[in-house]
Amino acid sequence: MKVECVHCGHENEMSRLFCAKCGARIELSKATVRSSRGDVPRGESCLKVVLQLVVYFALASAIAVLLWPVRPLGERGSAQDARRLAETIALLSRSIDAGQATMQVVSEQEVNAYLARVLADTGGAAKPGRWRLGVSEINVSIERSGVTVVVLANWWVVGLSYEIVGMPRVEEGRFHFRVARARWGHLPLPGAAAGWMGRRIGGLFARMGREQSVLDQLSRIDLGDRRARLVTAGP
Repeated sequence: MKVECVHCGHENEMSRLFCAKCGARIELSKATVRSSRGDVPRGESCLKVVLQLVVYFALASAIAVLLWPVRPLGERGSAQDARRLAETIALLSRSIDAGQATMQVVSEQEVNAYLARVLADTGGAAKPGRWRLGVSEINVSIERSGVTVVVLANWWVVGLSYEIVGMPRVEEGRFHFRVARARWGHLPLPGAAAGWMGRRIGGLFARMGREQSVLDQLSRIDLGDRRARLVTAGP
């Protein structure tokens, strides 16, 4: 706010008692006090506020669209599919212990049904603690070109999705998943962030020790459409 001197017309700061130009005593009244922003028309000021709100809303909408959860592509299986994969894992484990070569084919439906059962059996124990999110689904899509893993989660009432795409490999007695790209919702993540996302999603499988042990001892993983072939080597 500024105060106009009634003697010389100079605009003074509100804190002054005497005019900075002519030295006359400052008189406070409705006629002398005015805004320091100048004579900005009220309509123009309102328009500026409206435009700012429109810009903020557009940015918020763009961010919401980018972070909107993706739709999982993997086919969900049944309880019978989950049992079939459990039997396959047991068979692979016995073959490995006996040093026998074997080959088993697992379907996308079996993998997703088995993961759904693991989440249900652990009662949320597979939740990524650092994220503090409730994981509702882990969905795997298998193609010849690679594997896509989508994690659907909830934070309060907000639905989120995390996705990594890559190739499973067994190297030097250890199962690895080489992340090629990652997304948070529909937002692509750069290299370092993609690696971080891969490690966080990998943490979801930390309690699956038996399954991890079988994967570590495979000799080869061959990908097909909606299925994968798991091969163990003989003596």
